Amino acid sequence: MKFAVILLFSLVVLAVASESVEEVRREIDIEDLPEQQRGCADLRQPCTEGDDCSCCGSEGVCNCSHPHKKGCYCKTAGPLEKLAKKFRGCKNK
Repeated sequence: MKFAVILLFSLVVLAVASESVEEVRREIDIEDLPEQQRGCADLRQPCTEGDDCSCCGSEGVCNCSHPHKKGCYCKTAGPLEKLAKKFRGCKNK
């Protein structure tokens, strides 16, 4: 019984690990696209500096001061950032 539980747990860990590797591959592919093609970026994806509207949805803003990443990436907006984005007239895509 213990062996079956350990085996099942190992399979779950392996599935989660392979999914995270696939996510990293997708992020790299998006970085290679020209700016026009990635104008609508998801959270944690590259965005256009100074253009919060390039982060789609009301939940994202463009952050260019990430301590561990070079460049600009969409991040989850705080309450004040969401209001500012709404008043800027960004169209949610």
